[in-house]
Amino acid sequence: MKADDLKTTRERLITRGIRDFLTELQMINPEYFIAFITVGMHASLEDLVNSCAELYFEPGFIRLGQGSSVAVSWTTPPGVTLDIELESRDMRAYLQVELAGNRTTVKLNYIQFSTGHDSPQCNTEHLAMTMQRHSRVPAMSRCR
Repeated sequence: MKADDLKTTRERLITRGIRDFLTELQMINPEYFIAFITVGMHASLEDLVNSCAELYFEPGFIRLGQGSSVAVSWTTPPGVTLDIELESRDMRAYLQVELAGNRTTVKLNYIQFSTGHDSPQCNTEHLAMTMQRHSRVPAMSRCR
């Protein structure tokens, strides 16, 4: 499997795994994100992210990273980009989540496995199992 295909597969897997969390983020008024980011209220921004994550994942698995940005113009809906980290004892993934209007995009920047396998496919399966293990929602209830 090509590196680009592997990254796309993992991004889709992560997006499906955190879709409920992403939906919660989308329900927050963009003005809160914009205000907290532009004024530098990182702790308040972190509280928003943690509140959305705690409904669906164990504490600490999803957390706000160090970077965030806003894109505001007169002609398009405001956009917010948040650095999000998925962390467990055996895996760490760094994402950028972009919220703009009704569209949400997840970009996988880097993933690290502490018990990495030689096979990229095995690592991808490990990612899926790790996400399911830290989820508060049983996998069967996620089918739509």
